[in-house]
Amino acid sequence: MDPFLELHGPGDTRIGLNEISMRGEGFEAGPGVAGLGMPPVAPQWVEGAGDGASWRGMRALPRDIDIPLHITGTHRGRLDAHLGRLTRLLSGAMELRWITGREWWSLPVYYTGGLDYTYSSDTGATWINTVISLRSPDPWWSYYTTDAISVGRRETATAAAGWGLLDGHSLSGLRLSPSPVSGPMEPHNTGSAPAWSTITVTGPGATLRVSTDAATWFTWNGRLRRGEELVIDTEQATLTDSGGTSRYGQLAAGPRFHPLQPGPNRLLFSFDETTPATGIEIRWRKRAWTVI
Repeated sequence: MDPFLELHGPGDTRIGLNEISMRGEGFEAGPGVAGLGMPPVAPQWVEGAGDGASWRGMRALPRDIDIPLHITGTHRGRLDAHLGRLTRLLSGAMELRWITGREWWSLPVYYTGGLDYTYSSDTGATWINTVISLRSPDPWWSYYTTDAISVGRRETATAAAGWGLLDGHSLSGLRLSPSPVSGPMEPHNTGSAPAWSTITVTGPGATLRVSTDAATWFTWNGRLRRGEELVIDTEQATLTDSGGTSRYGQLAAGPRFHPLQPGPNRLLFSFDETTPATGIEIRWRKRAWTVI
């Protein structure tokens, strides 16, 4: 099956933009869909007293998508019902999916305009040709599954070999030694854009330190009981325990949170007062600049 677009709303509400090809009526995205490629960016330059300027980086901007749409029904009543489905879906937050086989990439989107037509030239007894315009506040496409990696000294005969790394979508529990937990995690971001991560720490333990070889991210001066979890959302810069209580106030001064860059990344973790029940996991959803 060729790739196709699908709009998802709250609950099970969804519209496949290939319904006419599949069922003979409904919706079909026509040629000329715009906005699936690279999003716009705001380049940042510094101009000095000399000629030219120095490149300082760039910021990706919200993505605008225009979808030419053909809507048809077996009779006028069916066409009206299809339009009702679409207008209800467009009235709130949505997810646009680019589906290729059993995999998909998605964007959060909101309706910004369109769905207009010129009577008679764009309409017939059972069909309408129109365009809908959407905007995504997130410029990057997100993959439908997450990647994860855990770190710890396993209590097995091979523990002396060093730090074990597990990646993929299916993870086994990792047994950590009673000594202070410290070691590298090397998540590999296979996407083409930076990806924010969620770090889950399972107690017991105290004083979590996270850094890279070049700089410190943060030090958390809290304590976890056995089985208690601390969930660190690096995108939202929040730290929440199993009971839903914010533990952000236990951070040392000057915390910094960063996304995982495309390719290999190396993070250094240290967690004290641990037992074999302690665990640390980092999980992320890869993202892409464009889909094809």
